[in-house]
Amino acid sequence: MSLPRVLLDVDNVLADFDRATAEALVSLGGPHIDPAESTQWDIMQMVPEELQDAMWRIWRSPGYCMSIQPYPEAEDAVRRLRQVSEVFFVTGQMPGSRVWPWERHQWLKGHFDATQEEIVLTWAKYLIEGDVIVEDRPVFYDKWATYHPDALAILWAQPYNASVELPPNGIRTDSWDEVIHRVGTLHPRWVR
Repeated sequence: MSLPRVLLDVDNVLADFDRATAEALVSLGGPHIDPAESTQWDIMQMVPEELQDAMWRIWRSPGYCMSIQPYPEAEDAVRRLRQVSEVFFVTGQMPGSRVWPWERHQWLKGHFDATQEEIVLTWAKYLIEGDVIVEDRPVFYDKWATYHPDALAILWAQPYNASVELPPNGIRTDSWDEVIHRVGTLHPRWVR
């Protein structure tokens, strides 16, 4: 029997991108920002205007993507998900960065034992077929849920997506136990 296909976003689902950004901002002499207080997905909106160019340079610089820490429970969660599903990492890349795609592949391989075939770099996530997506960015979440009404859309709970209205095929959680339970009870929509 075929397993359900799970699509995992990376930044702010598996990787603590906003925490890394907050630390980089302090290194630039900027203010301390708390990602837990962010009311919008684009953390750049919390960066002072005079430091935004410098922040873009840091994000695009060699080594930055590799330096982002995974959330403490993420590696174990992906190992557990692999027992009940096929896992694919569907993530965007840093605009204007020549090194981000390579580093993201290496980061996913190092932390999650991801293969080349399991990594999809795209901003058009709605084009990727799956039985489940786990996504934090409201616009990507909404569009994927709309294009895949028979699939499960899991909005990974973050402060900036607390007020997102969930579609009929959606839930909001920050519990890997809940994600794994729901995936484990699914039957895939197609036979591969």
